[in-house]
Amino acid sequence: MINFELLAKISEEENTKYYIREYYIQVLSKLDPEEVYNELNNSVLLCYEENTDFCHRHIVAAWLELFLVGVRVPEIKANNLKIEEVDKPTNIKKYLEEIIKSTKDMKEYNDLRSLYLMEKNNKEKVLVK
Repeated sequence: MINFELLAKISEEENTKYYIREYYIQVLSKLDPEEVYNELNNSVLLCYEENTDFCHRHIVAAWLELFLVGVRVPEIKANNLKIEEVDKPTNIKKYLEEIIKSTKDMKEYNDLRSLYLMEKNNKEKVLVK
C-alpha cells in the first residue's frame, strides 16, 4: 500500500534525485554513451514537457555531455516558426554526476570521461583474449 503521507513529505528535489538515480541505474548504466551517441546520428530528443520542466531527455543530454568530450546537447524550442536555443535546468547534470560518482569506484580519476575510457579499454582487452 502506498503511504501518501510519506509521499507528501518528499521534496521535489529529493524526488528528482531519486528519479535520476533510478534512471541511471536501470537504463543508462547499461549503455555505452559513445554507441548511443553514434546511433542517434544527430537525432532530436523530443518530449512534450516545457524546456524548464524536469524530463528524461535532460538526463540523457547530461549523461552524453558528462562522458563524451566536446559533445554538447542543446535545448531548443520552436518559437513563432523559429528554432531558438534555451537554457536547460542546471541541477540535472550536477545531480547525475554526483549519482554516477557515488555508484562507481572512481579510483584515481577526477572525471567520468577518464574513468569511462579506462573501463572501456579494460572491457576491450577482455574481449580480445
